[in-house]
Amino acid sequence: MTLAEEFGRIKNNHKEAIKIRVAKVCFSGSTSRVFESKSSSGIKEKLRDIDVDELLKIETEAKFQIWFEKTLEEVVKAVPDKTSRGEEISEGARKWGYGTKILNLFVRDIVLHSRYFTDTQSERMQKFLYVPIDGIIIDKLCKSGEKLCFDKIKEIDTREKFYEIQNRLGRAASECGAPRVWFDDNWGNRK
Repeated sequence: MTLAEEFGRIKNNHKEAIKIRVAKVCFSGSTSRVFESKSSSGIKEKLRDIDVDELLKIETEAKFQIWFEKTLEEVVKAVPDKTSRGEEISEGARKWGYGTKILNLFVRDIVLHSRYFTDTQSERMQKFLYVPIDGIIIDKLCKSGEKLCFDKIKEIDTREKFYEIQNRLGRAASECGAPRVWFDDNWGNRK
């Protein structure tokens, strides 16, 4: 294959290539180390299969929540029930802790950090996105004076716990005119 032919191949499948790259990047390092390495490929495949173009049709937060939960049902099928240390992960934590973190990282990166969508589309969609919750974000929430009913991602084991913190983040973000997902920028500011 010539260099020009390779560029033609990339051009014809560019959006799919972006999804594959984002799936690999968002589910690596600290996100994947809690699970056995063999589970990584299944999770990445589930992420690549997400029809992110459906996000373009979403006009309200309620519709985003419906899309999110439907998509989460598919992602969580690939989340293992044991950690890399052999510890059991409850069904609730698989879904509302680890599953939401993985899905939120993927959606955040597709919408905000890739060129999958136009700037206008990304700007419109970012207001619906949830914050990927992990230890760094939990720590920042506590340092911000928030009282949480969990200390670790594995303790986010119910729909109520997940949405309670997302709603709090959303209300605080609204006061400043910022999208809730921007709270995840704290991840880069950790010491």
